[in-house]
Amino acid sequence: REGPEGADARARELQDRLELELLQQGEEQYECILKRKEQHVAEQIAKMMELAREKQAAELKTLKETLEIDTKEMKKKLEAKRLERIQAMVKVTPDKMAQERLKREINNSHIQEVVQVIKQMTENLEKHQEKLEEKQAACLEQIREMEKQFQQEVLAEYEVRMKGLEAEVKESVKACLRNCLPSEAKDKPERPYEAFRELCDQDPLTAKAGAEESRL
Repeated sequence: REGPEGADARARELQDRLELELLQQGEEQYECILKRKEQHVAEQIAKMMELAREKQAAELKTLKETLEIDTKEMKKKLEAKRLERIQAMVKVTPDKMAQERLKREINNSHIQEVVQVIKQMTENLEKHQEKLEEKQAACLEQIREMEKQFQQEVLAEYEVRMKGLEAEVKESVKACLRNCLPSEAKDKPERPYEAFRELCDQDPLTAKAGAEESRL
């Protein structure tokens, strides 16, 4: 039979080996959780960016369509104004030569007015478009900053858990030793190690890491 010193040495060896195994398992679990959270953040940010760009494209399209509609309406109004001026001129100008001369003047004036109005409307569109694009760029930048913040939070959480992992493993193994060794060690020195393994298979540290994975 093995003496107390031999049993203690075997128990210590088993404890060290179990601590190492649990530490490795914990590191793998937390790294897996980190990668999954990072991937989840990246996917959600990608969706937000896609939706933001779709909205921005729709806003720009609406802005340009509005300009086209307004331009057509303005041209109709100016054309109606031109015809009214010609009709009013004809009523008070009986001379045909004078009518033709005045009609040319009205038409030239009409063309200049149309050009000026369209130029002004185009400039207004460009200003609105510039402001809209600035707003959209700020929105995209805000989303990128959110991604950085979320990734930093995920990484910080991972680092905190990794720092506390070794102490958590040691505490779990000590608790396991307290539960399985005292009752068996007195009469059956060979059995504690098997009982130790069985009880420690469902270690709270591993269960905690599994719960973290299922929460994702």
